Amino acid sequence: MAYADLTTEQKQIIDDFMLLMRPWCGELARVHNHGAAMYTQYWATVSAVMGELENTDVIPNKTGLAGASGITKAQIGSILVWQEAIATINSEANRQLMAAAAGGGNLIG
Repeated sequence: MAYADLTTEQKQIIDDFMLLMRPWCGELARVHNHGAAMYTQYWATVSAVMGELENTDVIPNKTGLAGASGITKAQIGSILVWQEAIATINSEANRQLMAAAAGGGNLIG
C-alpha cells in the first residue's frame, strides 16, 4: 500500500509523527557536529594539558551556563567516553539519511 492509499486519519498519524522525527534528525546532526568539534579539539590541544591534572582535580564552570558546576578531570573523561560511543552512529550513510529526513541545510547551525 502506498502513502496515497492510506485514509486521511492514517496519513495524519504519520504526518504528526514526521513533525517530531524530521526536526529531531536535524538536531541530532547538529549535536554530532558539535561533538565532533569538541572531540577533535580535545585530542588536538586539550589532552596534553589535562595530562598534567589528577583525576580528582576540579575544573570550574566558566561558561556562564546557569546551574553548571565544577567537574573533575575523571568526569570529563566519562563525558568523552559517551561522546565517542555516540559518534559511532555518525556514519556517512546515517548523515545522508538525516539530510534526507531533515534537509541538508538543517544539519548545520
